[in-house]
Amino acid sequence: MTNNNLSQEVTEYIQQINQEWQIEICNGIRKIIHQSVPDINEKIAMTTPNYSKNGKPLCTFFAAKAWVTLTIFNTKNFEMPEGFFHPSDHPDRMQVKIKKGNDLDEVVLSKLFRLVGDSM
Repeated sequence: MTNNNLSQEVTEYIQQINQEWQIEICNGIRKIIHQSVPDINEKIAMTTPNYSKNGKPLCTFFAAKAWVTLTIFNTKNFEMPEGFFHPSDHPDRMQVKIKKGNDLDEVVLSKLFRLVGDSM
């Protein structure tokens, strides 16, 4: 990734993850975000990587014990792929839990990041 918007704090967050497969997933999510929304800003907020554009939140992810959770914000105006995401406790957010052995669907994620990013 060659992007001037990369945060050293996010790099360090990902590097400190204990499970190699989670590091790969987090690096993959990060790559897709930056490719899909080139003017995105990333930082650590409340201990996890957070991404925003024009001051509005796009997404966050974090490594849990047995999965990586990705939350995309501002999704109420977009049709989410069936069976890919599940609603969060907030009606304007969608989440996916990625477990060991699951692949990232780069096509779906790129499309969603672009749609939400373009609406900001």
